[in-house]
Amino acid sequence: MRFNPWKARQDLVATVFLYPPERGGRASAIEVGWSCACVPADAPEERHWQGWPLLNSVVLRPGENGYFGWMFAEGEQAAARLREAGSFLLWEERIIGEARVVG
Repeated sequence: MRFNPWKARQDLVATVFLYPPERGGRASAIEVGWSCACVPADAPEERHWQGWPLLNSVVLRPGENGYFGWMFAEGEQAAARLREAGSFLLWEERIIGEARVVG
């Protein structure tokens, strides 16, 4: 699935914290179009869901917090599971951050 910010749908809302590099996070910021695998925090061995934070014009740097809508390739199926978990981990070859579902 290719991300198109003009046709994005909001499947859920979460607060996000990107780990700084010294905590294993990425070295660079995330921008519009970036995506990652999202893993339920209550079962990290479980299926990963491909997700895109709806950043609009925001750039989120390592060590920063943000509040964003999220779109998932699997739509409501992924959103329902991540809502059930209450939080999810951001996976990009390793865990690079965490998100807490707020809506």
